[in-house]
Amino acid sequence: YDPDELSTDFPALTPKYYRRIIYSGEADCCVDISPTVSLVMQPAIANNSLSILSQSICEGVPGASDVIGTTPSGGTAVYTYMWEERILPSGPWIFNDSTRKDLLLGSRIFTNSTSFRRIVISGECTDISVDEFVVTVEPKITGNLISILSGVADTIICSGQDPSLITGPEPSGGLGSGSYSYLWEDSTASHDWQSAPLTNSAAGYDPGILTGTTWYRRRAFSGECESTSNTVKITILPVIAGNTVGSDQFVCFGTAPALLDGTTTVGGGDGTYYYLWESDDDIAFASPVTEGTQAGFQPGDLTAPVYYRRTVYSGLSDCCQDISNAISIAINPLPVGVITALQDEAICQGEEISFSLSVTSGAAPYNVVLNDGTADQSLDVTTTGTLVHQLTPAYTTDKTLDYILYSIEDANACLATSLSGSKHVDFYEIPASYAGPADQQCGHDYSLGAEASVGVGTWSWDGPAVIFDDVNNPNSGVTIPGIVGGDEEFVFWWKEVNVLSRCADSASATVHFWMDPTVADAGNDSTLLPFQRDVLLYANQPIFGTGMWTILEGGGNMRTGDGDNPEGSLQGMTDGLNIVEWKISNGICDPSIDQVELFVPAVRLISGFSPNNDGINDFFEIKGLVEWDGDVVDNELIVTDMTGVVLFQEQNYANDWDGRDMRGNPLPSGTYYYFINVFYSKKEQLKGFVVIKRD
Repeated sequence: YDPDELSTDFPALTPKYYRRIIYSGEADCCVDISPTVSLVMQPAIANNSLSILSQSICEGVPGASDVIGTTPSGGTAVYTYMWEERILPSGPWIFNDSTRKDLLLGSRIFTNSTSFRRIVISGECTDISVDEFVVTVEPKITGNLISILSGVADTIICSGQDPSLITGPEPSGGLGSGSYSYLWEDSTASHDWQSAPLTNSAAGYDPGILTGTTWYRRRAFSGECESTSNTVKITILPVIAGNTVGSDQFVCFGTAPALLDGTTTVGGGDGTYYYLWESDDDIAFASPVTEGTQAGFQPGDLTAPVYYRRTVYSGLSDCCQDISNAISIAINPLPVGVITALQDEAICQGEEISFSLSVTSGAAPYNVVLNDGTADQSLDVTTTGTLVHQLTPAYTTDKTLDYILYSIEDANACLATSLSGSKHVDFYEIPASYAGPADQQCGHDYSLGAEASVGVGTWSWDGPAVIFDDVNNPNSGVTIPGIVGGDEEFVFWWKEVNVLSRCADSASATVHFWMDPTVADAGNDSTLLPFQRDVLLYANQPIFGTGMWTILEGGGNMRTGDGDNPEGSLQGMTDGLNIVEWKISNGICDPSIDQVELFVPAVRLISGFSPNNDGINDFFEIKGLVEWDGDVVDNELIVTDMTGVVLFQEQNYANDWDGRDMRGNPLPSGTYYYFINVFYSKKEQLKGFVVIKRD
């Protein structure tokens, strides 16, 4: 059954129900009724329209507007949405992925112009919007490139300079030629851009005078498209500083000035510097001459005044330049010296010579150096002109001196190159005479000991005639006359003369002459008595010299008168040999010596004896009591027993006691004490014990 939708009884909004009945068999005996079908007619969808119908955007740039669709009506009031799009002008419709009521295009990037429409579905109803939303895509702007006028993207200039014009060709894209507008922007850090000052809306841009590094870019606009160009960096270098090349100089004619190397350290620019030195005879440098390309410059020898300056370059294409101060090199004239003629001279050591010296030109005072053929000698000259000068040669030996001018330096430290003239001088050393040391001599003959220095020497003396072997020999022998009194001093003079009589010196030597002393005679040797300890000595009287007694051996004390007294007294001699010396001395001469021997016999005792008349040791013998001629020394013998009782006593005992007491009785064997008193110049006592043994 196909209902007629155009029929008036076609179901409207109220449902109409349908069913089918099937009959079969005899008399439709079989009957079946189908399920009921409801048929409802829904209203058509209406109000399917879009809020905007077209928009222009730039290729490749998001930003299309969202398409807002109206809320439809009709259908079941429950709607499903679909969007279709096609590439203009004649592309097929294709489904878009969006199922929203509104089409969101804000993030979409378009490369072609595109048309959009909405399909609304509700129940059995479908509706395609009559309106289409058309996105017209304008070509993106290309070729928006900028550079400085020379075609370089970036550049470097010096602070305070105006860079080249920044420009670029007309771009393409957008709405095409003639549709473009511009905005120039700048930045001091390649970000945080701002509108550039001055005229900033032309195709090109002139930054003007810059003092800091700056980046530039150009924004181009056409239709909906915008393009930002590449950046151009203009690096600003600091101006060159410290290009000071010192102060003015004065130099001597024909000499070079000091190195011109700047008095401060150059700064600024990019730190790499190039130099150009120029010179000119005019401070305006109207016709400068290139001299050097180093930081310093050493001019050569100059004969005329000149000015110098230095230009320092730094940065790209030497964009930074600085010209130094100009320095003046002035020329000082050189002194001129002449030794004018004066007669030759002969002088002694320490004397002055005179010569006439003419010094002209240059600046006084002058330091004049003379050379005499061996050494230099300085002379200060205070004024310009011709003057007679004196100087004293400093030599100590004979010299032939030929003075010439070695150098002249003036107050400006300029050295003369014109020097002439000479002066001849014969220089003689003054002798340094030495006649020898003070000396002494024994006898009449002496060898003098002068030391020759220089010149011819001669011996002399002011006293009685002496005989020199060779008066000009510094070591001449000399013989003096006889001397009264045994000694005398002679002063000898040694004088040396070196060519000129005034070149002389003298010295003296004192010699003390001594005569040989008188031959000494101390007298005869002798043997004295025991206990004779004092004796008188008689020696000969000296004619030359002085005598002296001296004890050489033994003991005692020597008593004499004055030094010339030959008599002496020797007291307190010891037993045995005593030797005394008589010495006669005269200055440095060898003394004359004689000795005398004096023998004092010693008294010797025995410790015992045996008086038994056997002829052996029968007596108490004391040797020395009896002299060699039989005389007995004045003495006394006393013998006692152990208690002190005197048993025997005898004056001038002569070694004849045989052990008897004073009555003549023999004393028994035993030990006894004895006392012997000897009388000579004084009393002497000897005591001890003696043993008598009779068996």
